[in-house]
Amino acid sequence: MAHRGIVSQIAWSPDGRWLASASWDKTVRIFDTKTDRLAPGNQKDVGSKQVLSPDRRWLATWSLGKAAQIVEVATGGELARVIHDDSVEAVAWSPDGTKLATGSSDKTARIVEAATGKELVRVTHDDTVWALVWSPNGKQLAIESSSKSSQKFRIVDAVSGNEIALGLRGNKINSLAWSKDGMRLALGIGKEREPGEALFIEAATGQVIFRAHHDHHVTVVAWSQDGGRLATGSGLSNVLGELRVLEPTTGTELARAALDDAPSSIAWSPDGTKLAIQANGDAVQIIETTNAKKVAQVSLDKMRIPFYNKIIWSTIGESGASGIFIDGDLLRVFPTSQALVDAAKSRASRCLTKKEREQYFLPLAPPTWCVERQLWPYHAAPWQTWLPLQKAWLANDRRGKAPNLPNAEEFCPFLRIGCGISNDPVN
Repeated sequence: MAHRGIVSQIAWSPDGRWLASASWDKTVRIFDTKTDRLAPGNQKDVGSKQVLSPDRRWLATWSLGKAAQIVEVATGGELARVIHDDSVEAVAWSPDGTKLATGSSDKTARIVEAATGKELVRVTHDDTVWALVWSPNGKQLAIESSSKSSQKFRIVDAVSGNEIALGLRGNKINSLAWSKDGMRLALGIGKEREPGEALFIEAATGQVIFRAHHDHHVTVVAWSQDGGRLATGSGLSNVLGELRVLEPTTGTELARAALDDAPSSIAWSPDGTKLAIQANGDAVQIIETTNAKKVAQVSLDKMRIPFYNKIIWSTIGESGASGIFIDGDLLRVFPTSQALVDAAKSRASRCLTKKEREQYFLPLAPPTWCVERQLWPYHAAPWQTWLPLQKAWLANDRRGKAPNLPNAEEFCPFLRIGCGISNDPVN
């Protein structure tokens, strides 16, 4: 899914099959995880910033101007355009994908009907609107606006635009996330090189339920997918960082881990047992949520990874595997080592020849799965006759003499893909 520019937005389809990436190169690519191929309908000539609708039908795109466009992914045709009086700073789709919220330097937040662009709600603010976050049920919209002298956080009814709650904060809001039930909000606040807090807010009233104090500013907050825990990241850029896992009702700390930088993005695994953390520009760390132990670290191309990019962790297909996607790289994560082995077997296009097995000091008998899949060079009929004999010998704890290997000629059918030594064989 390579782009020629920085990947600015990524999104999974609700069923976990499709993955769309949008780039500063003004292209959108849609990847089919079932076939591992790009899907038809990849579009060009869109704005440099994009957000895909939850059902991947539509794309909201904008640049540095006063307008946000809504285009149809399948055709690239423009459906609607939202015009502000100043530059567009924030865009967010409703959970059902039928509405689009936009925020601008003209000090307004607007909600429009996605299919037509008809304005449904307009909320006026005192300052530039920088962030918009929909509640999970799509009934409320959290809006953050600020200037150099003030910062305001408010929750409005997404149908009427009426204010439900207002919170005035004297500190910088760095991250905002709704709980799964839409009853609470978590805010990460604090200025660089100053102490910070993670605030838990009651959405209906805007009242603070409790505060979790941090030694440094809180850069990111993320709810677990079941809504039962909250992860917070804090620290000093390029100096040190910290991860905490909190119980959201009482604020009780469940786990803590030291990092080498302030996290810019955190994502929970679908089963809630691990966290993927980008705490510097060239690596993603995977940490267990129960004991804060680091179990893996994946290095990335530092030149291509912007510090503000978001990590997404989602289930892929029905294999039990999941995927971490960041800036064009899909990192597959498997629940067990055997699941990884099984996935590698399923993708193999050929197996090692007799000569290659000798070269790598392997037994001459090929693994049975190569014969079962009829992969070259074990696709001929004599190998299928040998297979049940070999399985019976293995099941009998390898007692007695092993079945003789077939004297089947190793040949590659004309233009057969996967026979060449240049391919990557899997033993």
